[in-house]
Amino acid sequence: HQVAANRRDRTGSRQRGKSEDRRQRSARNESLSDDENVPHLSLSVPGADHAEGHGLDGDEEWSMITPEDLSVMTAASDPSATHFSIPGERIALLGCVYGRIELTQSLLRFVVERDSSGRACIRGSDTVPSSATTKTSGDTTRQTANTDDMPRVMYAELSRDALWQLSDIQQIHFRRYMMRGSALEIFFRDRTSVLLNISNKKALMQLAWKLTSLPAANHQLALSDLRPPPVLMRRLGLTERWQRGELSNFDYLMSLNTVAGRSYNDLSQYPVFPWVIRDYTSKWLDLQNPKTYRDLSRPMGALSEKRLRQFIERYESFEDPTG
Repeated sequence: HQVAANRRDRTGSRQRGKSEDRRQRSARNESLSDDENVPHLSLSVPGADHAEGHGLDGDEEWSMITPEDLSVMTAASDPSATHFSIPGERIALLGCVYGRIELTQSLLRFVVERDSSGRACIRGSDTVPSSATTKTSGDTTRQTANTDDMPRVMYAELSRDALWQLSDIQQIHFRRYMMRGSALEIFFRDRTSVLLNISNKKALMQLAWKLTSLPAANHQLALSDLRPPPVLMRRLGLTERWQRGELSNFDYLMSLNTVAGRSYNDLSQYPVFPWVIRDYTSKWLDLQNPKTYRDLSRPMGALSEKRLRQFIERYESFEDPTG
């Protein structure tokens, strides 16, 4: 039977040599499986004869799938499996909670990190991380703060795991958190948003890329849309739409706040409305008179020449202790 099979496949001694190699490789794999409990599967790459129903030919190679490969295959077949996971923080108006940011085929998840007693690792928005007290959660020391003064509704919200559909994402913007460009704000179809802080810059960029590239993501989004504010302003045409009356003053100012990096999720960057008028004494306002408007190139605290000089003198006399 073996001779007939060799003649059919025209393999001869070459096939016998390869068969011996395969037997040795199979024995080696069995030894690994028995001694080290390493899970593996063998897969073949179909050759030309496979289409003719002849099965595997002599030139086809067998390979062992590692546990890492198995996890990738499982994730591809299981919609609920996690494809991407990084540590991060969910920022809210009155606090911040530590956890992990996870992506599946269709979901964005935030899994809250908890200490040994099961309490969520939360710190208040008025707590500076470097000077906060510390608690240990698992193998990681987390900076936490007393949350007794935090409203119950806010504490309950931060203590819960959260998930969002990738298909509901409408916009993504890079954000600053505590003066560092380390956050993403994600806006959803229901007009809600979430602010996520990722201290690792590479992980931040990976998350942004994956949010715009997964199959379930909104394909109107692209990583190239996450641009600097001046470029984004020109691309969105907000000023032109406001000038044409397509946006109200309120909507235009709120859009400016969003593009500039302000957020309802961060108390230190809450949206603001500018003081534009400086004439509060006239009975009638002449909107054609330039003196009706304040100098928008200066902050509110330095509008008068006297206060401007004071700020300049203070700045010039300041000595940087770090050199």
